[in-house]
Amino acid sequence: VAVPMSLVLREVNEMVKQAKEQNQEMPSNDDVEQMKVAAGKRIQLGLIMSEIIAKHQIAPSEEKVKELLQMEAEGYDDPEDFMRWYLSDKQRRQQAESLVLEHAVVDLVFSQANVTPISKTLDSIAG
Repeated sequence: VAVPMSLVLREVNEMVKQAKEQNQEMPSNDDVEQMKVAAGKRIQLGLIMSEIIAKHQIAPSEEKVKELLQMEAEGYDDPEDFMRWYLSDKQRRQQAESLVLEHAVVDLVFSQANVTPISKTLDSIAG
């Protein structure tokens, strides 16, 4: 999938912004080049996922969103309070819905994939 450089640069800018917000060092020129490659792959994956979602009319159900959040909430002192907090914010809710969509796409792809297991040693993989 060909990706316009303008999209790649926008994604790289977002990655740099996130690094700044997390108080990380400013990326070097080599880091930026690696970010461009990663950004291109991220955009390609997003486009493919969007196509699969549209083609198969996949939508995140409320049940699946709550199921996902309940698993996350188990690590908190008050799981119900966490659920209310998470679902009360539109952006947080969209993050959960996106994750549910990703899981659904992966499940769909694996259900239709023709997989042939191959045994390899760690040394042969590590090269």
